[in-house]
Amino acid sequence: MATDDQLPSDATIISIAGGLKDPESYVRAVLANLRAAGADTFVRISVRNGASFPDYIVDQVMDDETRQIQPLSCFNGKTHRRTTYNKFNDEHYWSTQRMNSQQVAAFLGELRQFTPKRRGIA
Repeated sequence: MATDDQLPSDATIISIAGGLKDPESYVRAVLANLRAAGADTFVRISVRNGASFPDYIVDQVMDDETRQIQPLSCFNGKTHRRTTYNKFNDEHYWSTQRMNSQQVAAFLGELRQFTPKRRGIA
């Protein structure tokens, strides 16, 4: 069972959005850092520091054939600045579920109540 400081091991930004202090701002900053990291990147949130401003890690696919991933950077959930956590390689600190930039961008659109315009429909 998750507590205020401990989230479910499979938590994602979407699943904890109700606990974020400022969901739109948080997701926008995560998306900016994720896109800056480059192609084939994913984000995982910390399951150990609560839902208000969870820290997060950006992983990248390092081998297209095996889809093996490697952590690239950790970010502080409040400041969205890179950190040098000792927890970087502690898999128990991070969610087992990842989101890619398209999923994060789509969720940001939902938070903003964005409705895509349909093209080519009369």
